[in-house]
Amino acid sequence: MVPTKTQHGRFVAAILSSTFLFCDYAYAATHKTAARQGGASAKLHKPARAAVRPAAHRATGPVQSHGAEELDVAVNRAGGGGMMRHETAPHAVQTVTKRFIAMQSPTSTALDLVKNLPSVSVSTNDSSGILGGTLNIRSLTDSDMGILLNGVPVATAYYLNQNVDSENLDHVSVTPGSAAINLPVTTAAAGVMDAGTITPDHKFGGMTDFSYGTNNMSREFLRVNSGDIGNTGLRGYLSFSHEHARNWMGPGVNERRHLDFGARKDFDNGSFINLFASWNHQFTSIPLYPTAQQFLDKKHGNGSFSYSAQYNPQAPSQYVGLVGNMWDQFFITAPVHVVLPSRFSFDFKPYYVYNGGYSYNGSLFDANSTAVTLGPNGGALSGQVPTTSTYSIYRPHAGAIAQLSYQINRHNTVSLGYWFDYQDNQVNNLYSVVGPEGQKNYPYDASHGLFQNGARYMPYQGDSGWYNHSLFVRNVSRYF
Repeated sequence: MVPTKTQHGRFVAAILSSTFLFCDYAYAATHKTAARQGGASAKLHKPARAAVRPAAHRATGPVQSHGAEELDVAVNRAGGGGMMRHETAPHAVQTVTKRFIAMQSPTSTALDLVKNLPSVSVSTNDSSGILGGTLNIRSLTDSDMGILLNGVPVATAYYLNQNVDSENLDHVSVTPGSAAINLPVTTAAAGVMDAGTITPDHKFGGMTDFSYGTNNMSREFLRVNSGDIGNTGLRGYLSFSHEHARNWMGPGVNERRHLDFGARKDFDNGSFINLFASWNHQFTSIPLYPTAQQFLDKKHGNGSFSYSAQYNPQAPSQYVGLVGNMWDQFFITAPVHVVLPSRFSFDFKPYYVYNGGYSYNGSLFDANSTAVTLGPNGGALSGQVPTTSTYSIYRPHAGAIAQLSYQINRHNTVSLGYWFDYQDNQVNNLYSVVGPEGQKNYPYDASHGLFQNGARYMPYQGDSGWYNHSLFVRNVSRYF
């Protein structure tokens, strides 16, 4: 007798793989070194004369094979291109995963990644993604949505690209309709958009990509993975990106610098700590939106609605060097999951977001109707003074979600949670005198600022915010 191999498992798996496109499957073919007597493949080298034993001497019980068995396992995953994730939630949810994200342009923001999902409409201000965009779903805007990153709230969709680079996104999910009770959102009539960052890799390595396009657009991205750090269970990554692009219409440039950091610590009992932090600094030229007639005139080659590259003291609002926005943002969150004895678990998600910067535009200040001086001790100004009107914004945002869960049985889990959220919005309107060649001066420089009665002239000052305390009780039942 000689060893034989059966390949029926491979044949059946080949048929299944061509039939079920979106299923994960595994097959196994067992190779036995001892074939049963009488099998067709066992007769390949049968002797011409075989001795036949009497039936009474044949073994009647199970026969134990003394040869080793070999098990071949193959797995094939297919389907959806990263846009058809297998969902088990008892409500509508639409998700794009890392597989789809990796095939998109590196300049894509989270908004660009979900624009092909059902009932979602996305509008962006530029092709480079620096200026952000807006989201519409079921006739509602992103102001009526809960926008989350790693399960914690961020600002509107306009600022989402400032929180994370697309290369560091693992998935983006959109859930139309009502939000789950344990999510930290207050206005979610249009649904929830939740973006999740990647998990640090166990192996040391890195990734880089470069992009170049029209309007002198260029982007560079570099990420380094630490891999497992000794026996500590820690691993992390650090990435940096830089992007530059001209305005799609007229003069003006936009520039963005971004830094992402992620780290994770796993414990043997299933507990973990997952840290993500990002820093974003960008300068953008505020786009000029035309009227319908200006657009048609430009379309037919008559006139233009863009800013001017030349400074005119009589029209500072039309000079591109006096219109822009400078913005800094820092974001950090560190979700903690703790597995406790007796089927208890505890989740804690703290977060902090700092937003700060200023936007400015050129203007003619009427010093004859409003008495002001140049600097705190300077001379009085008169006439139409070319100035920049600056809105200075300071916006800290912090909070935490705590949740204690108990698994009653394999079907039911009950949770008790608390959400605290705090935000402060401070806005000041400052005026600064423009240089003789249209130079924009630093808005907080007192020597070039407008003063009135020895104090900085600020026609508008605003300070608003909120404290939110929310308790929730949740029970999840899973059957079938």
